[in-house]
Amino acid sequence: MSIDPDKLKLFSFLLFSKLEGAVTSGMVHLGDRLGLYRALAAAPRALTTTQLAAETGLHERWVREWAYNQAAGRLISFSSLRSNPSAIDDDTFYLTPEQRAVLADESHPAFGMGMFHRLPQ
Repeated sequence: MSIDPDKLKLFSFLLFSKLEGAVTSGMVHLGDRLGLYRALAAAPRALTTTQLAAETGLHERWVREWAYNQAAGRLISFSSLRSNPSAIDDDTFYLTPEQRAVLADESHPAFGMGMFHRLPQ
C-alpha cells in the first residue's frame, strides 16, 4: 500500500492542529490561575507585557510568551504602534468587553474558565 503525499500532508496538519489547541488550553489555564486575565480586565488601559508582569508579580519574559500566544489565538486583543519591528515594548494587550466576560468576570453567565481547570495538567 503506497502513501499518498497529499493525504499524508493533510493528515499531519490535522494531527498537529490538535496540539495547537492543547498548548493554548494550557495557556488559558495559566492565564486564569496566575491572574493575567483579571489584571488585564482591571487595567484602565491596554498594558505592555512589562506592565502586566508588574501588575501580577510575574517575570516579564514568561508573561510576554503567554500574551503573544493568547493574542495569536485571538483570545486577548493586541495593539502595536511600533515602527521598528524589534521594538516589542510598544505592543499592548487588552480585553474587549466580550473577552472580559468570558475570561475574567466570574459573576457573568458566560464566564468559561471552570472548564479549563478540568483538563489534565
